[in-house]
Amino acid sequence: EGFCRRDDLIIQTKGAVGSGTTKTSYKSSILEQLHGLGLEYVDLFAVHGLNTQDTYDLLFEQGEGNNLIEALQELRAEGRVKNVGFSTHGPAHVIKKAIETDSFDYVNLHYHFMGGGYTSA
Repeated sequence: EGFCRRDDLIIQTKGAVGSGTTKTSYKSSILEQLHGLGLEYVDLFAVHGLNTQDTYDLLFEQGEGNNLIEALQELRAEGRVKNVGFSTHGPAHVIKKAIETDSFDYVNLHYHFMGGGYTSA
């Protein structure tokens, strides 16, 4: 009672990228999150706010060995991140382009992007 095994949980965290983010700094920031959470791995990691072509370029267009997506691929191979995804409310062409890379296991697509509204009870 009152006890939960790690295997019973699905834990997600996320991290944004910016113009000063390097592959090394991105990987380090994710490992710091794991350390801070006291976890060996997370089930889900999302690139936060893959909303623009600039963010896409940081992930995929920095040249081999420097692409930020490589940090996530390394962490997945090491077993530190089980599934990689991204959150977005960006334009459809950016979302489609990211999906077509086959680098992601899931997309956190915000409901309001689909034209839905919020209703009160």
